[in-house]
Amino acid sequence: MTSSPSKFYMVFMFLCLIIILLIFIYEVEAKQYCKELSQTWKGGICLFSHKECNSVCVNSEHAKFGACLFPVCLCVYNCTEYFHPT
Repeated sequence: MTSSPSKFYMVFMFLCLIIILLIFIYEVEAKQYCKELSQTWKGGICLFSHKECNSVCVNSEHAKFGACLFPVCLCVYNCTEYFHPT
């Protein structure tokens, strides 16, 4: 009986994560931002490294911001000022 609440909790958390990711993607597209995988991210799997990912994207790749979108670091650019960082 104790495993049922934990299974429910895991499913609930997974669904919440999916909803948050979909909202993030929708917001990025709605504001005319261009997104690209970081070319300089060396931090491995991007799960809890949001500050480091943001720092790499802003400082090294001149993006508006960066965010971990498991398992990668995603850099977001203003489409009107977009240029490929390499």
